[in-house]
Amino acid sequence: MVLVIGEPILSASISHIINQLTSQELLKFGSRKKIHSNIRKLETNLHMIGAVLDDAEEKQMGSHAVKLWLEQVRDLGYDIEDLLDGVLIELTKERRARSSKARSAIPRLLISLNPATLLLTNKMDSQIKSITARLQEIVQKKNYLDLRENVSGGELKSKSLKRLPSTSLVDLSYVCGRDNDKEEILKFLFSDQRCDEYGIGGEKRMEELYSCFNELLSRSFFQRSSSNEQRYLMHHLISDLAQSVAGETCVNLNDKQEYNRIFPDLEKTRHMSFTRRKYEVLQRFKDLGKLKRLRTFIAFRLHSSPWGAYCYLSNNVLHEALLKLRHLRVLSLSGYCITELPNSIGDLKQLRYLDFSQTKIKQLPESVSKLINLQTLKLCGCRKLQKLPQGTGILINLCHLDITGTDNLIEMPSWMGNLTGLQTLSKFIVGKKEGCGIEELKGLKNLQGRLSIMALHNVIDARRAAHANLMGKHNLDELELKWPESDLEGEVIKHHMPVLNSLQPHANLKELKISFFGGTEFPSWVGHPSFSEIVHLELSCCRKCTELPPLGRLPSLRDLCIQGLDAVEIVGPGFYGVGSSVKPFQSLKTLKFEDMREWKSWWSSAGVDEEEFPSLSELTLWNCPKLQGQAVINWSFCQSIRCTCFLSLEDLCIETCPNLVSIPEAGLLSSLRHLVLRDCKALRSLPDGISNCPLEDLEIEECPLLKCFPGGDVTATLKSLKIRYCREFKSLPEGLMHNENGPDTLCHFDHLEIIGCPSLKSFPDGKLPTRLKTLKIWDCSQLKPLKEEMLHDDMSLQYLAISDREALSSFPECLSTFMHLTEINSTLESFPNGDLPPNLTSLVIWDCDGIDGCLSNWNLQSLACLRDFSIAGQCFLDTVSFPDEKCLLPTTLTSIWIARLPNLESLSMQLRSLAFLEELEIADCPKLKSLPRECLPPALGRLCIRNCPLMTKRCSKEKGVYWPLISHIPCVEINDGNAM
Repeated sequence: MVLVIGEPILSASISHIINQLTSQELLKFGSRKKIHSNIRKLETNLHMIGAVLDDAEEKQMGSHAVKLWLEQVRDLGYDIEDLLDGVLIELTKERRARSSKARSAIPRLLISLNPATLLLTNKMDSQIKSITARLQEIVQKKNYLDLRENVSGGELKSKSLKRLPSTSLVDLSYVCGRDNDKEEILKFLFSDQRCDEYGIGGEKRMEELYSCFNELLSRSFFQRSSSNEQRYLMHHLISDLAQSVAGETCVNLNDKQEYNRIFPDLEKTRHMSFTRRKYEVLQRFKDLGKLKRLRTFIAFRLHSSPWGAYCYLSNNVLHEALLKLRHLRVLSLSGYCITELPNSIGDLKQLRYLDFSQTKIKQLPESVSKLINLQTLKLCGCRKLQKLPQGTGILINLCHLDITGTDNLIEMPSWMGNLTGLQTLSKFIVGKKEGCGIEELKGLKNLQGRLSIMALHNVIDARRAAHANLMGKHNLDELELKWPESDLEGEVIKHHMPVLNSLQPHANLKELKISFFGGTEFPSWVGHPSFSEIVHLELSCCRKCTELPPLGRLPSLRDLCIQGLDAVEIVGPGFYGVGSSVKPFQSLKTLKFEDMREWKSWWSSAGVDEEEFPSLSELTLWNCPKLQGQAVINWSFCQSIRCTCFLSLEDLCIETCPNLVSIPEAGLLSSLRHLVLRDCKALRSLPDGISNCPLEDLEIEECPLLKCFPGGDVTATLKSLKIRYCREFKSLPEGLMHNENGPDTLCHFDHLEIIGCPSLKSFPDGKLPTRLKTLKIWDCSQLKPLKEEMLHDDMSLQYLAISDREALSSFPECLSTFMHLTEINSTLESFPNGDLPPNLTSLVIWDCDGIDGCLSNWNLQSLACLRDFSIAGQCFLDTVSFPDEKCLLPTTLTSIWIARLPNLESLSMQLRSLAFLEELEIADCPKLKSLPRECLPPALGRLCIRNCPLMTKRCSKEKGVYWPLISHIPCVEINDGNAM
């Protein structure tokens, strides 16, 4: 069953190889190198094998010998492709040499007589002879296996499954089940087209792709993730089948892999993938350097990890093992804390796909310019990247260059216009040097997706801007045009308007952002109704602009952000596009006005009776200190709000409005679900109707005059309440608690957070909601201790964090019955007499001067789920060695943090028993002087020692006495500095 699925691909692969062998370019190359006859032999033998593949496909189900024969054919096919790729590299070098006008006939002749060239020819001839011998052996075996030709003339039977081109690329950020929605999965499934095939039949093709995806979904090839409805997973049965089909060719180092894993067959393994771990110890990749024929090495992000979180990889993996793999086509190490690449990466000539996104690389070595087969280079999120290789412009096969989020990149390489096959160029920085001007974009006709054009101050001639031909780039979806902030003063500002006018894009555009434009008004194309596809628009820091463009005329506009337009005083009818046949802002859902320092009035569109924002669901007003007016919003010197047109509003954020005293309920609260009030110094009250709206999340922060809730009640739909740094806040609503005899009205309430409210003295009478999962009380110095009667034995509490001893001086005795409680972060005077909650995964105890500092009395070994353990403070005065002989730690621990143990001198040998320990952090232990002599835990990926003066020298890189003990650890930090 395995190869029934696999063999159509194998047959198509053989057909593709034959097509390459019969190409005129290769035949001419063979004639020049005198290997023409050997190439013909390869072709003949491949025809003979291809002719019997269909019969082998049928017989392999009942014959193990036939199955092994097919595997031999597959392995040989890989080797022939490697050989042909080497030939293609030589052909490319020859084309470059012929195209160089500086070369004369004599030097070219000398190159052909170069000993290195002759040696390469002899090596290639030897490889062809070896492969031919293997092919003949396979042909002979087919006779012994009685495999019949089923197509006359030896021609390959036409297959319905088209062979993927050898130059096809897969965007590895689009992987099924990896945090992506349906559209991104489709990009992954169908990213097998050549560079020059993109953009053909766009809409029809996407309809076909959606139809295909839905067909696969309906047949259970994919299934929706139970944890995230935006994710799709391959069905586990399909996944098992795929792994069976892949056999020994593909190795997946999944998270269940043991450290002593042995690769099944080092010669057959071609592709390897794995899910990143936070700390990658060298043991996981101990056999990597032996996989000489490996083509693919991909690290996938664990779907639950945030994008900004780095993982750490041992230097030996990148600098030694990987660079021995000369057949690599795909190398993806995104998300690792890699700071530099070795120059020898340029020796990986076969690379097509290189991904170092989300790393700390500052620059790529120039040798990357030697990767003439490279088609995709991904460096998105490399915020420390300062420079690309100067020879990037000669990578003529490059189709995708993603440098999104490279904030420190200051210039582009010269002659990027030579890369006419580019489809993805996420950012172009205009330079002054020859070959760096904006006109380099002219020939990049295939650009699609996102393009940011930066440093537009270097364009002072609008004719050069016109040469960029943005109007002709039909497949661009997102465009950002940005001048530097420092360019808003001086003579050069007069060039902004004609340049922006010449950069008008095609009307297919979907997203537009303009930043630091210095004109007093925008050109007429901004807001023109012909841009009917625009859904997102942002105008940022255009500080000289006095009037907003008619954005209401954009029929599909869904998200609008206007930020930092300091010269705008009135938002009036012109903003709505009065006079247009289009209903203003008919699709707008999100509207943000931020940092509008001089904005005074907001008027509705004159003569329009209907509501201007019929679809608006989210409104944000931030730092608009002078706003006032009488129409859409009346701020009356920022002391009140009257809303008449936001009946669909679900999200409202009001921030930094220092004079706002109250918030109305009319026209505002009927649909409101999420409300954030932040930094409103004069706000004294909440709207009376707040308990009657469908509010789910309420967050109030830095509103120092707010004292209480109106009516003492809360809405039954409330899920989360966060009150932070409201110094006059005195009482929580009585409706938050419930009487034991009455029903629990807050059926969905699960998060309560109160921080920095020193006037709050007590909770209302009653019990906390049964479904409460998170309770965090911090810096509420006057709050009376929580009573045990407030808690339920069957509460759903999962996280408890209390900093004030006044709020909770000791653990309630019933705490051990909380089966759902997994995290405790607290300052206490005593533990409960009974055991801790059995399902704890995290325990943080610090500055608890009154508790027993003898860890052996805590019965920690009974916590079978504990993963994170942190202790700090003076209560551990007697701790000299951690852990002491009598204290048994749970073997499940993955993280330990120790701080401010004044008498700690050593870490004991017991740490070796913590086989899963990944992180060990020690801080402010002035007497610490020794580590376990033999070894640290085998899984340890991060060792951090801060402010332990006796350890600094002993752990110093290369020189310290403990360096041999810790050098294998991927992340070593001594006094906040990375030693590795």
